[in-house]
Amino acid sequence: MKNILGILILACVMTVPAIASPEPALRTEMNVHTDAPGITVNQGSITLTPSASDAEFNFFIYSITGQLVKRARVTDSAITVELPTGCYIVKCERWSKKIIVN
Repeated sequence: MKNILGILILACVMTVPAIASPEPALRTEMNVHTDAPGITVNQGSITLTPSASDAEFNFFIYSITGQLVKRARVTDSAITVELPTGCYIVKCERWSKKIIVN
């Protein structure tokens, strides 16, 4: 009985440092490109803007349930997409963002 208790205590002690210090693979840091396409949330709509270096981007807007709501190709200028109130996921070729439209 003492051997089993000792093994359990040793196993618990050995796992504590792994939990206390986060592994680099577990960190959720996001690299932000300063030259990335942009998104601005307005009341009842969102504005999609291409980056300065890329002339056009494909944006995909999904509902929170995963259904494709809108597909937009943004060229030289920004476009505004009207959306009902709710939560959405906006994806482009470089990133994806969760947004809330009021």
